[in-house]
Amino acid sequence: MCCSLPPPDFRRARPTTATATRPAEAATKERNRAMKRVRETPPVRTCRAWRAIFLLAALAVASQAPLASAQMGEGTQGRQWVAGPQQSNASPAQYQVIELTNQYMDVRDGTRLAYNLYLPMAPWPFPCLLIMEGYGKDGIIASKANAQDFASRGYAVVQADNRGEGASQGYWDPFSEQQQEDGYDLVEWEAQQPWCNGRVGTFGTSYMAIVQFLMAKHLPPHLVAMIPVQGWGDAYQQYYHGGWRAVADGTLWALGIEQPLQLTPPSDGDTQTWQDHLVDQPTATRLINEWHDHPNSDGFWAERSTLAADHAAMARAGIAILFQTGWNDLFPYTETKAYREFAAAGGRRKLVIGPWNHGGESNPDVEPYTFQTYRVLWFDRWLKGVNNGVDKEPKALLYIPGANQWRFEKEWPIPDTKYAKFYLRADRSGSAPSVNDGSLSAHAPAAETPDVYVYDPTEVAGGPSQLFAGGEQSPADQRIDETRSLTWTTPPLSSPTEVTGPITFTFWAASTAADTNFCARLVDVAPDGSATQITRGWLNTPHYPDPAHPQPLAPGETYQFSMEIWPTSHVFEAGHRIRLDLSGADVPLMEVNPNPAIDTIYHDAAHPSYVVLPIIGTSPLLAGGYDAVAGDPVPPDLWDVADQLDAPTGGGLPY
Repeated sequence: MCCSLPPPDFRRARPTTATATRPAEAATKERNRAMKRVRETPPVRTCRAWRAIFLLAALAVASQAPLASAQMGEGTQGRQWVAGPQQSNASPAQYQVIELTNQYMDVRDGTRLAYNLYLPMAPWPFPCLLIMEGYGKDGIIASKANAQDFASRGYAVVQADNRGEGASQGYWDPFSEQQQEDGYDLVEWEAQQPWCNGRVGTFGTSYMAIVQFLMAKHLPPHLVAMIPVQGWGDAYQQYYHGGWRAVADGTLWALGIEQPLQLTPPSDGDTQTWQDHLVDQPTATRLINEWHDHPNSDGFWAERSTLAADHAAMARAGIAILFQTGWNDLFPYTETKAYREFAAAGGRRKLVIGPWNHGGESNPDVEPYTFQTYRVLWFDRWLKGVNNGVDKEPKALLYIPGANQWRFEKEWPIPDTKYAKFYLRADRSGSAPSVNDGSLSAHAPAAETPDVYVYDPTEVAGGPSQLFAGGEQSPADQRIDETRSLTWTTPPLSSPTEVTGPITFTFWAASTAADTNFCARLVDVAPDGSATQITRGWLNTPHYPDPAHPQPLAPGETYQFSMEIWPTSHVFEAGHRIRLDLSGADVPLMEVNPNPAIDTIYHDAAHPSYVVLPIIGTSPLLAGGYDAVAGDPVPPDLWDVADQLDAPTGGGLPY
């Protein structure tokens, strides 16, 4: 273990460049280095027809702006809306910052990891922060500005290159057990340094959020608080949505972001380390093929995941976690799933969800405080012991698109949500150019004729890449795809209706194929007929209900399926309709199923099919009564008594 090694002394490390900067000068340096070509790599085993589409998707970057109008949902006016920005009592940016670059520490197997160190110009020791950089500690995506800001507020910050990346030695194996152990060793090494008071927190976005979750499942004793922004817990569900392989975003991440970084010389000028990286590292195509070779939820994905038992262990250990994601992010499902599992175990927690796509935390920024201010408040509370009230706020802070305003809620999912069943019905809605133009109703069906959908592998129905084209709220009019889809639509709304929370779609179906897919989309239909995708979900039928042990369908046999549609928040305006689309393709995001199929969707008294929508406040759609589904129980707060007594963070459980 690294804790048994003599702690490296940064004053003896090689080579050192020290600079002192003021907080206002905390800007990230951009390093543009020439990329070199290396030996050819094996071809990616992916659907050949879509390689060009992936590249086009990467070029077609679009950002989905909030809706122009602003309406609160019916019955939500009295909720805890945020009036606007406020002043906080966060630690002020008052110290000059000493920056020590290209330092080195040894992990348990002797591999040297490179890091930059940011220290306040003030007497030691300090509470300490760690970011494990996945894109190079000195690169253009690095978190230098945040590190300098934290240091100016009285934190010592270590910004480390992961093993095999940047200036660090070793073999790069992202999200592996080895990388997780390195994170553990970094936390425990940092806690032993003379400038650290033994209380360590971690922060970072995307890749840098995922490695926090994975390191934390090993429960480093000195880890006190975390802020994982837009990352996964469950890796399998991120790469195989409902058992259906997502091919666009992981491919574009590996080829467009990680591969160029592997070809970039390290900042310390160590050409031998760089040459080792070029020769030994897994290329992007090898990574993609690894993901392809594990289509089931197996040990490969378990190693790279944090699951319910891990999140419960983190909660019991007293680690305080501030979760953040965006409605249009890649990770609203996996991040909120991790939050719900952590909350169910009573962990110290807070959740912030904005309207952003991946990487966002501003435009609009969080209210009542900016997100960076919330980071500081969170670490002030748990690392400095400042009773600043951030842990007494309601647990969830949500941006509500449509109302275009921030709102506090007691918990996530929102405890007083009305989970209402909306049944698929055969009655024509008169609003859709689809195969069936069915209706959504709060009233269950009696005897009805099923709907039939013919899937052709050449069809290109689908939304944009989540990573590169604006996320879930696709700006494209869905009516083009709906001509090849099944749809069910409500009547026009007489007043605004807010839908915020997790969504499930339960349906009965039969197929002529042993392996068929379904993509369900929640759509906002405007009075002029234009249709905007709000969120979506996916299911590969053989992987239901057990993604670890898929079973082929018996052609012609009727099955009941249940699909999780990714959580969302949206106010459907008066005069608009709510629609559910169903198809068998989602190009370019998802892999094309090569099996032609005739799929039959049943919705009668013996086979009721329905989508459960989380209604906040009320809705005219519920006026005649509705069938309700129970939501999550309100989670406990195991640490509430200890926190009220201001007991030391990380001490024994209060039971």
